[in-house]
Amino acid sequence: MSVVAVTVVFVANAWVHDARDIADARATVVWPEARAVMVAAVPDGSESTAHRSENGDVGVDTTADAPGVQGALEAALEDSPIGPADARWEVLASTLRASLGGNAAFAAAVVIDGQVAFEMVSGERIPGVPAAPEHRFRLASLSKVVTAAVVMQLVQDGLVGLDEPVGQLIADHFGVGTLDDATASVTVRGLLGHTAGFGKDWSFYFSDGLDKHWRANAAAALRAGASGSSGFSYSNTSYVVAGALVEALTGRSYEDVVTERLLVPLGIEGPRLGVTQVVGPGEIQHRSDTHRSYMEALGPAGGRVMSAAEIAIIIDSLRTSSASWQPLAFATAAEMTAAVDGGSLSHRSYGLGVMRFSDGSFGHTGTLQQTRTVAAARPDGVTWSVLVSGSRPDSSQRLHAIMERAVSAALR
Repeated sequence: MSVVAVTVVFVANAWVHDARDIADARATVVWPEARAVMVAAVPDGSESTAHRSENGDVGVDTTADAPGVQGALEAALEDSPIGPADARWEVLASTLRASLGGNAAFAAAVVIDGQVAFEMVSGERIPGVPAAPEHRFRLASLSKVVTAAVVMQLVQDGLVGLDEPVGQLIADHFGVGTLDDATASVTVRGLLGHTAGFGKDWSFYFSDGLDKHWRANAAAALRAGASGSSGFSYSNTSYVVAGALVEALTGRSYEDVVTERLLVPLGIEGPRLGVTQVVGPGEIQHRSDTHRSYMEALGPAGGRVMSAAEIAIIIDSLRTSSASWQPLAFATAAEMTAAVDGGSLSHRSYGLGVMRFSDGSFGHTGTLQQTRTVAAARPDGVTWSVLVSGSRPDSSQRLHAIMERAVSAALR
């Protein structure tokens, strides 16, 4: 037999009948510090397999369905002294620990009715320092949701129209000069929906160099010009240009506008755009090549740092009906989260800053060096997020599947 040790800290007990009841039983899970320990024996021959990550840690791989692990956990829970609500969160925490434990750190959160019902964290903030739930991870492309929400607020407030040409406005603000017709006629809808005609421009963001910055990339993209195509093409450039649009419309820094319009009303203080080679106070380390500056280069497109609970709160607030403060009115939120025709991304489609997943949820994924992230607002009112410092699993799509399966198992 192999053994999985599950360590859990609980702050409440409650009987659970549906997802809304679980919001009354908030659990905070911190590894490896513990007050209650459950050891589940996993029979040999189950579908779970031991793995060793690139940093040498050993874990259990349950990225495929693993009835041996799940069955052992459920059997152990039958004799657990904790209440059913806590037991459900223990299933979630245990499944994630087994699936993601080979990473340097990971965190997850669940929000129900605008309230954080569950948080957990595993690993170290930096070597030798345990991670805590409030510590912030790199979001990668989950940052796009933040940018899109603020741009949609500016649309809602009448500062710009969704289909209004904005290319020349941004160029004038940055002193770029006169643009060609295709680039000058780029619209807000085109930027947020990846139909503005900008390319992937990987060299802007991921080539060697420590002097890259998102504002310079926005200006360079405007000078280079958009293609004039209205077809869907996923583009970080569209979002650095969208960040530049925020500054052109408001006359203020992108960061200040995001903080004032979105973060502070949601009770979120401290998140910022990260720096590739610097681990800021309260931030999780993500190992990076020493000659790159992709966080600064991406900015509004992928450079933000947040905790799992913070980004889950933001995603949850974008529902057309939410118990928390909502940054967008019903019609604006509905337009943002509706799928755009032609916005195909494998099992996903795209709205205006959010992905629409095949199960009816909306949210976003993100991938950077040693970074995997996903957040999703499910149709049943449950919103979740999971953030990883490390390279397991090998794609954000697999991370989405791991978390969705774990949440569904916990709530059933």
